[in-house]
Amino acid sequence: MKAARAAADYLSFLYDTFGSWSLALAAYNAGEKAVQGALDQSGFKTFWDLAANGYLPEETRDYVPKVFAAVKIIRNPRHYGFWYNPGHYVPKHETVPIPGRVKLSWVGEQIGVPAESLQDCNPELCKPVTPPECSSYDLCVPLGKGEDLLAALTNRPIPVERPAKNAVADKPETAVFYKVKPGDSWYSLAKKHQCSVQTLAALNGGNPSRPPKPGQTLKLPAGKPAVAVAANKTKSTKDKVIASANGNSNASNSAQKLRQPVQYRVRKGDTLASIAERHDIPLKTLCAQNKLGANQKLVPGNRLTIHTR
Repeated sequence: MKAARAAADYLSFLYDTFGSWSLALAAYNAGEKAVQGALDQSGFKTFWDLAANGYLPEETRDYVPKVFAAVKIIRNPRHYGFWYNPGHYVPKHETVPIPGRVKLSWVGEQIGVPAESLQDCNPELCKPVTPPECSSYDLCVPLGKGEDLLAALTNRPIPVERPAKNAVADKPETAVFYKVKPGDSWYSLAKKHQCSVQTLAALNGGNPSRPPKPGQTLKLPAGKPAVAVAANKTKSTKDKVIASANGNSNASNSAQKLRQPVQYRVRKGDTLASIAERHDIPLKTLCAQNKLGANQKLVPGNRLTIHTR
């Protein structure tokens, strides 16, 4: 169920990006960059034109109509010779919100279920413990065990796994906050700050199926952006050393490649400020490059020229 919801969240993000369910499904199958590249290269605006003219992989050209066919069949299965009774489905699991850093072995002891079975119920967990960055995590347990777990959480002390000590963990964590901008989604923010949609939504008491509201202040998992910045700085320093070792000509060629302009297609909800932030360039620079006013409204589908750093 969690995977299905995550897939639905991602498809919603792709629909907001491309403004078309057929293009969204194509991007889900082939990747966002592949579809955007095909649109930019061909000048076409629809999936069907891209497919008819060979701009997409064969698998993707077949995938999209198959999904539409499945949707059409499920809306009227008897008409197409299918039969199913959704009333026969009985869920085998239920979810219980529990804190982060709780071991599945402790949960299993409280409800009489092996930790291995709990791991099978929650295949998204890479370790036998709830995510440390979550203040509340929806843990799947066998049907009928939810009340037992809630009783244990209420009446017994919860042993919490402590993070391993290291140079970063020894430093006190500083809360990081972000003000939601128009066009932001749980998926785009989670991707930007290197965490999962479920983690980010749970940390802020939100629903992954409903996008955060512009102006809302979100708490971000501590340490994520800092790690990304540190990694980028390290990479940048390493690139400079390599460029110097290879000679000025190589460094010059690398710099020219970095300055190649990028054609960006405006998406629904985009603003000049959000685009500038996404590509890490000053707003004034973006406006100057495209001869636009800072407060000018953008039309989805139009293209902007962006000179990345």
